[in-house]
Amino acid sequence: MINQPKNRMASWLMNRYGDRINTVIIYGILNSIPDVEVTGDLSYREFDKITKQLLVLNPDDIEKSITEKIQNLLLIALQSQLKSMAGSLLMIWVILMLIPWLEFWIYTYMMKRATNRNNQINK
Repeated sequence: MINQPKNRMASWLMNRYGDRINTVIIYGILNSIPDVEVTGDLSYREFDKITKQLLVLNPDDIEKSITEKIQNLLLIALQSQLKSMAGSLLMIWVILMLIPWLEFWIYTYMMKRATNRNNQINK
């Protein structure tokens, strides 16, 4: 029961961003190699050279690099969600704040009319 929400969230993330997460993991592994820049055009020789260097790498460095890449991916996904939520919440807040101001303006207008009417009757 305790892990059920975590499992739902993990399966939702894997269904929605599974391919992207796998790409980020491989990119993180390749990017964790010191003095190697990973680009879109990676030849077999370069890849072979990198894989040989991967065998000598410290697993902690690989884990750290993968963690950073996944965190960046999740931050990007959350930022887009938060931006859309913030816009709609701001619009709802403006509408809710507009109602008391509208009531105040109507009240002051009606009071001015009543005051003007009383002044004209008393003259």
